[in-house]
Amino acid sequence: MKPKHILAAMVGVVLTTTPCFAHDTWLLPRSPLATDGKPLLVDLTSGMAFPKMETAIKSDRIASSGWRTGADNGTFDGLQAADSSLVVNVSPSGTGTAVIFLSLKPNNIEMAAADVAHYFDEIGAPDALRRAWADEGPDAKFHETYTKHAKTFVEMGDEESEVEDKTCLRPVGQMIEFIPQRDPTTLSIGDSLVVKAVGKGHELESFAVGIVCGETGESKLLRTNKAGFVGFTITEEGWWLVKGTELRRKADGTFNSDFTTMTFYVDH
Repeated sequence: MKPKHILAAMVGVVLTTTPCFAHDTWLLPRSPLATDGKPLLVDLTSGMAFPKMETAIKSDRIASSGWRTGADNGTFDGLQAADSSLVVNVSPSGTGTAVIFLSLKPNNIEMAAADVAHYFDEIGAPDALRRAWADEGPDAKFHETYTKHAKTFVEMGDEESEVEDKTCLRPVGQMIEFIPQRDPTTLSIGDSLVVKAVGKGHELESFAVGIVCGETGESKLLRTNKAGFVGFTITEEGWWLVKGTELRRKADGTFNSDFTTMTFYVDH
C-alpha cells in the first residue's frame, strides 16, 4: 500500500469551491504510462472545463519545450494539428517518471473594464492589484501581455510502479512553476499532495492555486503559505489539474502575467 502523506500544516486556506471558468492551457497525455523510447501522444489544448479539450494551440506559439527523466532528456519528435488540440509526439527514455513541459510565446489581450473584476476573482488576484486597478476609474483600458507554461508527468514502464522517483521533483526552469513534493504518478485516493509555487526560482507567498478534479469537475482555489507551499487531498481517480496565474501591473498601467499548469493521473 502506498504511504499516505497528510501534511496539514502546509494545506492552504480554501478561497472558493465554486467552479472556475478561466481559459486554461494544459498538456494531457493520452496514456499516463510511457515505454522507454517509444512514441507517446500528448494533447496541448486550452479549455474552460478541464479536461475537456476546446481550442488547439498553434505550433508557432511554442517558445521552448522538452522532456526529462532522471537519466535523460530530449525534445519533441513532432507536432500535429488536430481539431481541439495540438498533438505532441514525444519519445521519453529512461526509467522512473518523465516530466514533459513547454512554454508559449507571449500574447496580448484587451479586456472590457466590466469583465476585469470577474477575471481577478478567477485567478485570485491580490488585493493591492485590485485597489490599483480600481483607482484607474471606470473608463480605464485593460491591456495584458501573458505567457503560458504547462507541464505533465507520466510514469515510465509498461506497468504501474509504487516506487517514487525523486528526480521528477526538480524544477524544469519555467518562469512560474509548480514543484510537487512527491512523485505525483504514485498517488492514490486518500493521499495528500503538497506543491510548491515558485517564480524565478523563489517561493511565491499567498499565491492563488487552483485545483481541478477532472473526473468530477470540482475545483477549489487555495493560497500558498509563507514558504510557497499548498496541499490538497486526492479524492478521485483520473486526471488532475493544478493551475495558477501571477499578474503584475506595470508602471504604465498595463499588465504582464504568467499562467502555469501541471497535470497528473491518479489510477486508484
